[in-house]
Amino acid sequence: MVTIDGILNLEKPYGITSMETLRRLKRASSQKKVGHTGTLDPIATGVIPVCFGKATRLAEDIMLNEKEYLVDIRLGLSTDTYDALGKTTAEKLPSNIFLQNIEDALSSFQGEIFQVPPMFSALKHKGVRLYNLARSGLEIPREPRKVFVHSIELIDFSSPIVQLKIRCSKGFYVRSLANDLGQILGCGAVMDGLVRTKSGPFNIEDAIPLDEAEEKFRMEEFQDILIPLDAAVSHLPFINVTDKQAKDLSHGKLISSIEISLLCTDQNHSERLRVYDPNGQFVGIVQNQRDLGSFKPEKIFYSSPQTGNL
Repeated sequence: MVTIDGILNLEKPYGITSMETLRRLKRASSQKKVGHTGTLDPIATGVIPVCFGKATRLAEDIMLNEKEYLVDIRLGLSTDTYDALGKTTAEKLPSNIFLQNIEDALSSFQGEIFQVPPMFSALKHKGVRLYNLARSGLEIPREPRKVFVHSIELIDFSSPIVQLKIRCSKGFYVRSLANDLGQILGCGAVMDGLVRTKSGPFNIEDAIPLDEAEEKFRMEEFQDILIPLDAAVSHLPFINVTDKQAKDLSHGKLISSIEISLLCTDQNHSERLRVYDPNGQFVGIVQNQRDLGSFKPEKIFYSSPQTGNL
């Protein structure tokens, strides 16, 4: 079996979970080492970067990136899941809600905010998923979590539907935003539809639909849809190293930042940097230890005829 290393910019379809999406890709690719980088609800569609092989070591880096969404929020309805697929808990006609009311309410969701996660979520309480507790009829107090909203833009309002464009941090729940907005407006609200349009450097314009990706893997024609590992950390500054230095890093050795300064194509003071050998091969990520005057290997993927595959 061929081992696959790379990142797939996947477009998740409506109506299935992120885990089912992953299972289908595992079956089609015959790979065991596969992981997604950010759950989307069944009601949601859009970008999920999927990591294969060595790329799974970079999943955390991808998950830390900011996300972008287009969301439709339905006013006048409340459900237990905070979305349109849940059990209705209240209904109230949003007859007195106007554009200015919505714009004023949205001002509460800018910058650093604290958000209470929904009960129907994959978070755990004493080792049990919250959605399993919720299905059993239990309501567990949830601590507000700090998240960051880079921007929130009102795209359209045609009552009862509000359409927003949101750029936010990891850990942000759009369903909670919908519920909180409904509470502020006094009429209730649910997430009616959601598209993740961007996750870090991965955008929906370049995403591959699930059925197309499955066919590519089954036909072993997947190379043209896989993205190189270093795309996951393209936001980091980079340095170039010699073959010897790349080999030293692959053996877990520190390399001198003084020597590297003569080889830098990107002078910087970053805490983490991506590294390339003289042939442009991605070596991995190093930590900048300024106090020691060295770079410490963090995640190294370098391989050569001398070192073998690592």
